[in-house]
Amino acid sequence: MTRVYILIRWTGGDWVSPERLPVGALSLVAFSSSTNGVIFGEALLTGKSSYLYTSDGGQNWSDVKQLADGSFSTFSVAFTSSTNGMVVGTNASGNTGLCSYTTDAGQTWSDVKTFSDGTLVPSLITFSSATNGVVVGTNANNTQGLYSYTTDGGLTWSTPAVINGLKVIIAAAF
Repeated sequence: MTRVYILIRWTGGDWVSPERLPVGALSLVAFSSSTNGVIFGEALLTGKSSYLYTSDGGQNWSDVKQLADGSFSTFSVAFTSSTNGMVVGTNASGNTGLCSYTTDAGQTWSDVKTFSDGTLVPSLITFSSATNGVVVGTNANNTQGLYSYTTDGGLTWSTPAVINGLKVIIAAAF
């Protein structure tokens, strides 16, 4: 099996190389604290949506774990605290928004669910606080830019709204 190094930690003088990781389309890296982090990717060993978890700042990574629904293409992940986070993406055909939640810093993830009412295909999720967040993306036909917001940490989301004049939204920041 081919493996690659992922350089993710700066110690002030040198880059620290973690153990080798399996090759795959590694698409997302996020840390909920200085020690707990996740990497999401496609085709990590299984050819399906998968993730790895670290609890030591990236020195060592868990075995590859598959998200509950292997056809979930992950696009963006955000943590609202050191333990709570959410990842958003689409189904295999790219026309339905999906999401999954963690309450243990990314060690495990919930069953994949349709995001909001299914009309928003998310490209990014971000939070300004533990409670306030926004997801941006497009409709299933890529003809309208949409957004949805939460004020309760992602438990509920507003009905997706159109941003007039924009067909696709790929970024947002607070």
